[in-house]
Amino acid sequence: SFHPDKRQSLKHNLCSHPLMQFDELRKLALRHPKVRYHSANISRSQKLDTVAKDCPNGMTLEDSLNNIDNSGTFVFIMDVQKDPIYAPLVNQILDEIENDVEKYHHNMRNRQAWIFITSPGGVTPYHRDQEAAHYFHIKGKKKFWLWDAKDREIVTQEENEFFHGVHGLKKTDYHESKMSKAEEFNILPGDGIFFPYTA
Repeated sequence: SFHPDKRQSLKHNLCSHPLMQFDELRKLALRHPKVRYHSANISRSQKLDTVAKDCPNGMTLEDSLNNIDNSGTFVFIMDVQKDPIYAPLVNQILDEIENDVEKYHHNMRNRQAWIFITSPGGVTPYHRDQEAAHYFHIKGKKKFWLWDAKDREIVTQEENEFFHGVHGLKKTDYHESKMSKAEEFNILPGDGIFFPYTA
């Protein structure tokens, strides 16, 4: 059963939705005002908050998307709920989530949706999130590693105070020694994961 502090797998039926097809996602990325993109061929230790500046892929967004299978690109579409075409779908999904979790979360706030489009083999830097999230995977295979943010061998007190105090990732560093404590998820289309707050 769902618990807001527990990392867990889930299933969804969004893969066949018309708005989740690549051509529509490409159109969204090219018209949307809040899109970041960068090289996906990076290390886990790269800082997430500076990756767009530090790791450009040397291509335009349009060229990156047109050649997504080979361009080595990570595309991050923010605030999808503000797009008039995607807003109804986002609100439908969030309404369903709210109904499922309301006995644990009575004040669901900041109804947001983000979409990530990544070339095969792309890497997301080690980081923490400022919110709980439901991740729905649409295409391809993906491997996730999640950590327990309450484990002081993973997250030091100094890092925790900085993260919550200034909402920044400057002190959130990756070391290979952390992998032994990671929980691994191997996911396919139709799979998903719930990320607890600061996971």
